[in-house]
Amino acid sequence: DDGLVVIAPDESEFVWVPVEDVSTMYGIDKDGNKLGKLYQFADENVSNNTKLNWEEENGVMNWKTTSMSSREPDILDNISSGDSSQDGLTLLSSIVGIDGEIGIDNDEMLKTWKKQLKDEFSKMIESVENNGGFYVGRYETSLNSYKNAQSKKGVKSATAENTSAKTWYGLYQKEKEYSEKNSLESVVGSNMIWGSQYDQMLIWMQESGINVASKTPITGAAGNPGNGNSVGTTGTVSTDKLNNIYDIIGNGGDWTLEAENVMSRVYRRRF
Repeated sequence: DDGLVVIAPDESEFVWVPVEDVSTMYGIDKDGNKLGKLYQFADENVSNNTKLNWEEENGVMNWKTTSMSSREPDILDNISSGDSSQDGLTLLSSIVGIDGEIGIDNDEMLKTWKKQLKDEFSKMIESVENNGGFYVGRYETSLNSYKNAQSKKGVKSATAENTSAKTWYGLYQKEKEYSEKNSLESVVGSNMIWGSQYDQMLIWMQESGINVASKTPITGAAGNPGNGNSVGTTGTVSTDKLNNIYDIIGNGGDWTLEAENVMSRVYRRRF
């Protein structure tokens, strides 16, 4: 109920987030696509949560607004920023290469990327449904010699500065490769967290009586040593944890797989 810690072979630590009803995580649109459900949080009462950007009628879900709101899974189709920009397309050429075809044209690459996100989302939902939950990194993501994403106490938190994971795309790829690099792919997959997973984590915390809408920083917290937005060493403040997960409140922010408007990924700010 308050955070089962599981230790991986590389000593990274993960916490099990139980999900009793997977239908609170996703819905299916009129074309059979799975869409993530995101929430607006008010306090520690689950019944006070509201639908952030979706509605559902007769078992059919759709986003209330178009590409200007948070949503998943989806691509960013702005040509000056996001997936459709020149920088985004350059970075995507190696990411879609995880599934093969590097060097395909831009339109085809974006289609491949969109399909990859949809497939990854469906695979995540299937896993949560089959297993009754998912693992989340206990600490903030850190990079081991800039090769592996990991969640390990006493290691400096990952940053988009001066590492080989320069951007959201780089961090996404490092986290996706984590289970393979640690020979865990036959046991568990790895990925950057989906927004619907993030919200399920908060719902689980609400069920423990935690006011997840609070944005009061904890002075000295990793990633936020009292001033709001600096990189620190994760797991160093023993009181800075909710249900055994560190750096949720008082943190600089957590990047997710959600698409927001047409040019950016969601950055969950908790201060």
